[in-house]
Amino acid sequence: MNVKLIKGYMPELYIYNDAMNKMEEYIRQSDLEIGWLGCATKEDGNYYIEDVFLFKQEVHSSTTEITTEGLNEFAMEILQKEDGMEKWNNMRVWGHSHVNMSTHPSSQDESQMDLFLENTNEFFIRIIANKKGDYNITIYDYEVGICYEKVPYKIYYDKDVEQTVKTISNQINILKARLEELVSPSKEMVEGITQEIKDKVKKKTYTNAKGATKYGAYQGYYDYGNYSYYGKPKSKKKETKEYTEDSIVYDVDVVFDTLSINDIFTIMECIESGGTSEDLLTQYYFPNETSDELDDLIMEYCEANITDYQEWLEGEIL
Repeated sequence: MNVKLIKGYMPELYIYNDAMNKMEEYIRQSDLEIGWLGCATKEDGNYYIEDVFLFKQEVHSSTTEITTEGLNEFAMEILQKEDGMEKWNNMRVWGHSHVNMSTHPSSQDESQMDLFLENTNEFFIRIIANKKGDYNITIYDYEVGICYEKVPYKIYYDKDVEQTVKTISNQINILKARLEELVSPSKEMVEGITQEIKDKVKKKTYTNAKGATKYGAYQGYYDYGNYSYYGKPKSKKKETKEYTEDSIVYDVDVVFDTLSINDIFTIMECIESGGTSEDLLTQYYFPNETSDELDDLIMEYCEANITDYQEWLEGEIL
């Protein structure tokens, strides 16, 4: 059987400001697991943690042990207060720090809860926190038979403090907005730079030796390799060479798979200079248009890996 809460019916948890401050100081000032107990009440379906207290305990970097002697002394300390009996009857919170570790409950945490739950029939709240500011809060409500996990919380202030906090928070937000206005670029500056970039910054395009707008040599700058300054290719005499049957390329994919990244980029650089893969792979004979097909494969690869190719050209990678 599964139980699902109806939206809007999730109870709220309020932690009194002083109680929250005390818990945070316990955690901040101790580099070992430290535990505390607290008073909590339930009103109109919501929970309120009103105060928390330290008790004598034996702690370790990863454990905290509640001793019978420590609890007895703590009970006597609470009961001696003017409203001690009321506080003791409302002692329904156990919290402890996991220091710098996760707030996920350990097996010891679960065992400790079993002991607490034997002595209550209404509700009990467990808090596991750490120095990162994480709070894992679980509410065991026996009256409705539900366990609420990872419960969010709100800080509860008395009315005078709450109003003061709201007023100061509003003033801080106004000052932040004013500060942002003073240090941020003006609307005119932003619009001016937008137009300036549009007017002055153009995306570089490439044209290869065959005229395709992929990677080839920069259009108008064929002043190296096999190209003259004005972009016309220099004549190139092809060498005559005898080839064996194994050297004839019928499947360019097979040849492409034998190439290293350095080979591919080297051939790409040759293509940009007006050459072809056939110019470098002289051990092969490319019948018909197979070298063109290999060139296309190489250009497609470099297009998909443009950053690596540009870094290779600049000598940043091999």
